[in-house]
Amino acid sequence: MNYPNNKIWEYCIFLGTFTDSLGRDLDLGVFEHKNDNSISYAVASSDDDGDYYSGGIHTFPFGSTVELHDYQYETLGRYIEYLRRGNR
Repeated sequence: MNYPNNKIWEYCIFLGTFTDSLGRDLDLGVFEHKNDNSISYAVASSDDDGDYYSGGIHTFPFGSTVELHDYQYETLGRYIEYLRRGNR
C-alpha cells in the first residue's frame, strides 16, 4: 500500500497498488454503498485525506463517448476478482 494513512481506507476496500499511464502511483479500492448496492471508485494518490479520486462505477453502452481512465478499468477488474474470490 502506497498511502496507508489516507482515511478512505477506514471505510473503503483496498484492492492493491497501480501505476497509471501518467506515472502516478495509486492505491485502488472501492466503496460499497449498502443503501442501494452500488459501488464507487476509491483511488488514493497520497496520504492526505482529501487526495483521492472517487465516483460511481457505471456500465457505459457500446459507442459511448465517455472516456475512462486506466485506473478506473484496473479498479473495476480488481473488484470483479475480489468478488469472484467470494468476498462481499
